[in-house]
Amino acid sequence: MAQARVDVAVGSRLAHDGRWWTVTELTAGSVLLTDVGGGVRQVGLAHLLAHPSTRLLTDVPVDAVAGVGADLAGLNAAGREALADRVGHVQEVRTGFRRGWSTSGGGGDRQR
Repeated sequence: MAQARVDVAVGSRLAHDGRWWTVTELTAGSVLLTDVGGGVRQVGLAHLLAHPSTRLLTDVPVDAVAGVGADLAGLNAAGREALADRVGHVQEVRTGFRRGWSTSGGGGDRQR
């Protein structure tokens, strides 16, 4: 049996089960797919790749999103604190609250 390498990344486009999908999230064993109409489907990666109707669109350029999990896991306490501060700032800009919602009761949260 011949083996082939297949690159699947966030942003990959494919045909599966009679519909066109975009990979929007990857986890260890599953893929979250979104179609143009807003439909969402989560399938196992092995199932997706083994399914006879699955075709990756290789002629479409894919802007793969690099994962940051390994980098974040390697942060020390000061790095995690700096990251939390930056995330809080972004949430405050987006929502008006450092925790992202008004009911969090976090210190320093303000209303717009």
